Amino acid sequence: MLKRLHYFICSTLLLSAQLTLAQETTTRVYIASGQDGIYSCELNQSEGTLTPPILRSKLTGAGFLAWHPRQNRLYATATLDPAKKKQGQSGGVIAFAPQADGSLTELNRQSTMGRGLCHISTDTSGNMLMGADYGGGRVVSFQMQSDGQLGRLTSIHQHKGSGSHPKRQTRAHAHSIYPGPENRYAYAADLGIDQVIHYEMTPKAGTLKRIADTKLPSGSGPRHMKFGKNGNMLYVLNELNTSVSVFKRIKATGKLEARQSLSMFADGTDNTDMTSSEIQISPDGRFLYCATRDLSQQQRDAISVFEVQKDGLLKRIQTIHPGVWFPRHIQLAPSGTFLLVAGQRGNEVSIMKIDQGKGTLKEAHQRIPLPTPMCISFQP
Repeated sequence: MLKRLHYFICSTLLLSAQLTLAQETTTRVYIASGQDGIYSCELNQSEGTLTPPILRSKLTGAGFLAWHPRQNRLYATATLDPAKKKQGQSGGVIAFAPQADGSLTELNRQSTMGRGLCHISTDTSGNMLMGADYGGGRVVSFQMQSDGQLGRLTSIHQHKGSGSHPKRQTRAHAHSIYPGPENRYAYAADLGIDQVIHYEMTPKAGTLKRIADTKLPSGSGPRHMKFGKNGNMLYVLNELNTSVSVFKRIKATGKLEARQSLSMFADGTDNTDMTSSEIQISPDGRFLYCATRDLSQQQRDAISVFEVQKDGLLKRIQTIHPGVWFPRHIQLAPSGTFLLVAGQRGNEVSIMKIDQGKGTLKEAHQRIPLPTPMCISFQP
């Protein structure tokens, strides 16, 4: 009798430990599909494998995803009213409450009073959401409600100007906006005018005030950016000339000082018809990962890996094919052990293992089918 009881207790403890381990190694990821809406998968962070995707919310024109910093709330850009697309009034943001099973409950939605947003972010207090309107050349902000729902549209800032590229820079094209680590200044990359625009934030009011700008080399086409681990450096991904610009950031004033510009590729590489799309930094701040797309379909799509030196400058250490066609977005697993790549035109998401010591990538070991993946975001 005692032996049977002992066996039962041991078996129960073992099962409990196995379930706990499974929960710790599995994390949920949401993927925006430009064709269908928002899918979810489960990533096993030990094996680097994804479960088959499940459609959680059917949307038109789902694009970028962002999370509330303190609540379980997911935000997505989408086309709210297709009938108003020709008038340039179809864009908006939708707030969701993710459920335990991965399903999404819509909380509310708000119009941007313009075209669709290509990028959104939330401030660190959870009081405001900011977005970039590529087609309209604007940045906007919303005040957030205490329960994470979207409040009113509080700021609209129109960018003006042009650049040297004859097709892509005929006018302003705001491509992203990010709050600084101190939650005092926000930085907006405008591809059309080769500038990073500085804004002063008032989170409680949900407003932005333009205060300065930083110019980049002509024809750069700044798209997205990431801050260094301590917030002293800012790394700007340039879409048009496939490079990364490195800036030292003065925290007190938000000012940016240029330090370095580095190509995604080795000297002599032909980057004709190639455009960079996304940048991510490892959790420990030691490595940068940048995606570049081949518009000519010659299978030159690439992920470039950079090592962050002690002074914050970069050293390119690897360029590797992502295993999918047209990598629009990349995202690091929370553990920092895998990189997920959204192959927009190949309708696939790939997984690449990261060498934790060197930061380099191994060839993609899994691909899952998913229509027009646009953005990958892990649930915090």
